[in-house]
Amino acid sequence: MSEQELSREQIDRRQELEKKIFQLLSNRPGLRLQELVEILDAEEFLVHVKGGLQFKFKEYSNLLLEKEEKTGVKNILPTDVIEVDKVIIPSRGGEILAGSGEGLEEKKIIPRTRYLMEVLSELGLEYKVETGKLDENMFRSRGYQIFVIPEKKKLIFVNNEEGHATRIVHGFRDFDQNDKFGVIEKDIIDYLSDLNVDELDLDESIIVKKINYPGNEEEYKQKMKEAVLFVLTKKNTEMFDPKEKKERKVWKYEELKEVVKKIGITTSHQYANKYSLYGWPFYQTIQKMPEWEGWDEFLGREIMTYDKLKDAVQDVGITSPLDYRNNVKEKGWPTPQTLKKMPEWKSWNEFLGIKEITYQDLKKSVHQAGIKSYDEYREVARLNSKWPSSAVTLRKMPEWEGWDKFLGREIMTYDKLKDAVKDVGITSSLDYRNNAPKNGWPSNQTLTTMPEWEGWDKFLDREPKKEWTYEELKLAIRKVGVKSSKKYQNMTPSKGWPAVDTLRNLPEWEGWDEFLGRKK
Repeated sequence: MSEQELSREQIDRRQELEKKIFQLLSNRPGLRLQELVEILDAEEFLVHVKGGLQFKFKEYSNLLLEKEEKTGVKNILPTDVIEVDKVIIPSRGGEILAGSGEGLEEKKIIPRTRYLMEVLSELGLEYKVETGKLDENMFRSRGYQIFVIPEKKKLIFVNNEEGHATRIVHGFRDFDQNDKFGVIEKDIIDYLSDLNVDELDLDESIIVKKINYPGNEEEYKQKMKEAVLFVLTKKNTEMFDPKEKKERKVWKYEELKEVVKKIGITTSHQYANKYSLYGWPFYQTIQKMPEWEGWDEFLGREIMTYDKLKDAVQDVGITSPLDYRNNVKEKGWPTPQTLKKMPEWKSWNEFLGIKEITYQDLKKSVHQAGIKSYDEYREVARLNSKWPSSAVTLRKMPEWEGWDKFLGREIMTYDKLKDAVKDVGITSSLDYRNNAPKNGWPSNQTLTTMPEWEGWDKFLDREPKKEWTYEELKLAIRKVGVKSSKKYQNMTPSKGWPAVDTLRNLPEWEGWDEFLGRKK
């Protein structure tokens, strides 16, 4: 849909979507842009640029707008996306990548989160999303998200990776608890998100609906719609029989080990896929047995000592931590995290048999490679274990002279920087921030602490913003015919008017009707 084809109303709607998406994807310390984009199923709009990742806001907004025009359904995006400092739905034993982690295959991604957002948009329901951390020792490549739907008092646990059923929590079996607490209270969310899938399914205090992906988008969305609209009442609560707990055989360690060996299980991943079928214990149960010594001993594999592993890695010609990580599954080696916990561990250079590089040699290599920014340096350092990847490590070197000399850049004085920024056409602090990494400019924080600093207006050679009085502003907006808060907001950047929050804090403010001259 081209710009010329859009009506004024469509342009306003696109700007509204673009602003909402920007709010979701920006200014979230500790929350990865990549993870947010995965939830939105908008990875195609995330591109690599010099200095990091960039999201194509306008293109994604156009996609949502086209979908609205086609379906007649207004997209409802999350009111908030919050990262919690833990794993949501932690691994049961069979999902933990212990030891080697060999034999793993990449699983297909099913955009369940997008399907769910489409369902909630169709139903006109607002929601927020909680996302957690992902332990690198898990088999999962994607984590769980919790969709919290306040109006329906429901929680939905969803994972986009193939093989993970969606679970919707309708409420408590003791119906009176629903009136008192509701499943959306923080302590309830914390409790439920700490359970693994088996514990969640078997918890007799709650009513949970498990929805497997049927292989068809429309069928999945229909199942989700029915589950979201399901109303829990005291009468139908009684229809849910308590979940039956299967009687499991009590296994002795040696007996279990012999059976597992006889069936031909050789990896922890194979055990994870078979344990439920054969009625074997979960991973945690085995690992708590007094005889437990590790997966190598349990599965009858050769125990890989640190020195044997080091020799094997160097024989193959691994030269970087990233190269090692990429070979873990195929070679059956311990994960980097497990490797670093071995008592013999010293450093990657020692493990990979690489001679430490001197500061001068490093500086020479950097100049030869034409690297002109820390972001570029960091990308190369990830692939070359000889190079320290941490800026802190570099600065601690006794020869350290600063980034300009280290990267062979011209030492940028304040005036030279000001001219360079002007030549590129930078017009705002945000524009400067976005362009600083690829141009090798100082960060906003460094720039504003320079002794010559006098403010963004003087640095960017732009006219200072007009200081509006309330009456002046009121006359100006009425002169151009502004009749809604939305139109005021859209025209603010081009007219230099105060932001809505600033406007509302003015002592004369009495509301939009008075300000816009509308009749009540």
